[in-house]
Amino acid sequence: MNVLLEKTKEVLIAVLPVVLFVILLRYTIVPVSNTYFIQFLLGALAVVIGLIILLFGVELAVLPLGDHMGTVFVKSNKLWFIILIVFILGFFINFAEPDVNVLAKQITALTNNLISTFTIRTLVALGASVMLAIGAVRIVKNYSLRKVLIITYILAFAVAFFVSSDFLAIAFDASGAATGAITVPLVLALSIGMASMKRDSISAEENSFGLVGIMASGAIFGVLLLNLFVKVDEVTGSVVT
Repeated sequence: MNVLLEKTKEVLIAVLPVVLFVILLRYTIVPVSNTYFIQFLLGALAVVIGLIILLFGVELAVLPLGDHMGTVFVKSNKLWFIILIVFILGFFINFAEPDVNVLAKQITALTNNLISTFTIRTLVALGASVMLAIGAVRIVKNYSLRKVLIITYILAFAVAFFVSSDFLAIAFDASGAATGAITVPLVLALSIGMASMKRDSISAEENSFGLVGIMASGAIFGVLLLNLFVKVDEVTGSVVT
């Protein structure tokens, strides 16, 4: 019960300022009809309820699960097993991520259905899962996070020279979409579980960071490679509201 109250407080602190600000704008410089205003309030209420349930579930199930999985992976002492399981896990959590689904639908609309939503979600999930596996190897082998990120973004910018400017913007937005409400808690818990098996406590704390950032870079690669194989020189569609 304490966890539920704590998550309710967190959600209200995060959402209420936005709601109050919109209400202030509605009665000052941006008047809207009562219909839209009521829809906004109902939507805000749904967001609050949904986030409370989501965060409550994350606290009770996702975080302990990810922590336990990370510990089991490292105890197995089999690098191929860690890479395989983390890759599969990364693919499915990114494919199921609601933010990735929203991004995929927008890209489909903006390209006049030339690229399907399924294709975008699959490639973003593949890119993120590959980089997630690389990030897991970095934790196990204690490689430098700085060097991994430098090499990753050098490669990303090298590929960026061969894609259209519109898709370049979409690719970097994809990295944000891949770090949503489902992926981040599980990946963070996974990284903490893997890093906690390190004998050096200082090294464990340092290694527990960075896995989400590495995973997000994979989403960039997914969209960039998509544009290499599916030529869309410019975005011509429009988002339906």
